[in-house]
Amino acid sequence: MKKKVFLMSIAMLMTFNASANPGSNGDNPPVEDGKEHKAPARRLQVSLDNGVVTIWSPYIINNVEIIIRDVTGCIIYQETLDELDYTYVIYLTDEEASYAESIELVYGDQYIIRNIGQ
Repeated sequence: MKKKVFLMSIAMLMTFNASANPGSNGDNPPVEDGKEHKAPARRLQVSLDNGVVTIWSPYIINNVEIIIRDVTGCIIYQETLDELDYTYVIYLTDEEASYAESIELVYGDQYIIRNIGQ
């Protein structure tokens, strides 16, 4: 339980920092001339700790599909969000977490795969 509180605290701090200084790291600002910004793939962070998957982005991402696959490529979790608001947390069962190997994020013309296997 203490780990979850600690992880959520860090995620909130990173969210406040990103929202206070959008684009300050050299990336484009979230909205430019009324157009949606696509979060750079290199800035997305994903972690899996004790069945808790945390996705962090420096920007809001619209219309994102989240897919978690096992080592054989079978989908063990799938969800489509209208908006991923900086930090998103997914709670997997112990069984799902033990088989989780990769996470895919699909939005706009971006297709990102991150290894989360333990």
